[in-house]
Amino acid sequence: MFDNGEIDGITLDFLRGSSKEGPRLGRLFLLPKLHKLSELVIQGIKKQTMTVNELPPCRPIISQCNSVTERVSKFIDYFLIPIVKRQNSYIRDSGDFINKIENLRPDRDCLLVSFDCTSMYTNMEFNELIHSVGRAYNSAVKEDYPIKLPSCETIKSLVATVLKNNYFEFNDRYFVQKIGASMGSKCSPEICDIRAFEVINEIIEKYKYKNKILFYGRYRDDAFIIAHSSREEVEEFFKIANDHHPLLKFTFEISNEEIIFLDTVVHKGLRFRNTGILDIKSYTKPLCITQQSSSNDQRYSALNKNLTSRYH
Repeated sequence: MFDNGEIDGITLDFLRGSSKEGPRLGRLFLLPKLHKLSELVIQGIKKQTMTVNELPPCRPIISQCNSVTERVSKFIDYFLIPIVKRQNSYIRDSGDFINKIENLRPDRDCLLVSFDCTSMYTNMEFNELIHSVGRAYNSAVKEDYPIKLPSCETIKSLVATVLKNNYFEFNDRYFVQKIGASMGSKCSPEICDIRAFEVINEIIEKYKYKNKILFYGRYRDDAFIIAHSSREEVEEFFKIANDHHPLLKFTFEISNEEIIFLDTVVHKGLRFRNTGILDIKSYTKPLCITQQSSSNDQRYSALNKNLTSRYH
């Protein structure tokens, strides 16, 4: 890239790195999803009649700190972020979502819909991600970048390098990821966002009631829709969605009154009845953080020590 004039000396030095210890393998660790414990377990913990003897469902993260692809991944991410931000369904965060909802005036009988792309990062093939990034990068707006853009072929080659060389260690064994993007690599969210944007737009194009969608927005693998449709028409959308891609599947919730999205609850409250603007309140996922008995304190302390010593 340097020889071809695509990067300068400063970028070359950054990509080479300067760690005296040299690169290391990625490290897999787990983030417990405490809110996904069963209701029976949650109630048992709250009443102190039950202890948890095994881990709750966990999100596997592969730390790329000082790995061979860490700096390349950061370099790719720099050029993909502006592309993602220009997507017409892009939601930056909860504040951005609220601002968008505030400007809408849906019908009184509109349906509120939230949906999730299940295991989005790990259910896309390498080649579909690489080619999707290439298509999006070809339409990048040069004014979004204060520095020279590398060629599309260079970006695709670097994306392939990051995706296909995700080597990591876990429990004294060595692995390489064979499908999908690593949860832990800097550029993975943007790579997957770009492909998910394509996939969902393809689904919308197949949907014969697409003109009844007042609003569609997406934050990573979570999306929100306001539709002037019947429940049956919305369910047809997800039938199309779950038949569209060989690996990507969608779960969804539909409500006439309120729906949870990110850390908000969108509902038809007093303001909606008076002005037509949807009401919004904050939402926190339920966690089993309660007063524990001494034996439970010891159990959770041991679990925490085990996780931090073995996986971080």
